[in-house]
Amino acid sequence: MKMTETYAATIAAVAPVIWLVAAVEGHQYIKQFEGFAKLDGGLGQARRLAEAVEGRATHEQLEAIASARRRGEEAFPRKEDIFGRIRRYVALAYLAVAMGLLSAEFMSLGWLTTPDRINEQYAAWVCLCAVVAGFVLVTIMPVVVVLLTWAAGTRKANEDYEWLVEFIEGQRNLRSEDSRQET
Repeated sequence: MKMTETYAATIAAVAPVIWLVAAVEGHQYIKQFEGFAKLDGGLGQARRLAEAVEGRATHEQLEAIASARRRGEEAFPRKEDIFGRIRRYVALAYLAVAMGLLSAEFMSLGWLTTPDRINEQYAAWVCLCAVVAGFVLVTIMPVVVVLLTWAAGTRKANEDYEWLVEFIEGQRNLRSEDSRQET
């Protein structure tokens, strides 16, 4: 592979377009993850409320827990710590590809504008790798992020749901014991 004027000009035109798409896509993911962090999955809230109960829950406590649980079953639960990790990995992937695309851009423009041409084979390979990585990122990253967020959210929701089922069963048992003692 060898750097030519046509190849360098193509890279100089294509790299910023891929970079722009990746930047917009990355910005949308960051905004989406910030929204996830603000949302409180009802199951998590219900679990926190239930964990605060010592002994037999009052009617008001049970109502608050049941209400939060219903909201959690209706909405996809999102936990800041899980989504924060995914957000960091996505941001790092976009940063790495952006740096590669910027390097390819500078390399191709530098090659076109200087009389002392750098190693043509090296420059051509760097540009090719950066552009391919950019295409792969903007094509595959949305699918990866969706799968990661779905898996993380589903796992956490299942844990919270199972814990709440055990809590409710324990509260029923406490109420049954209280009823037996009263009679």
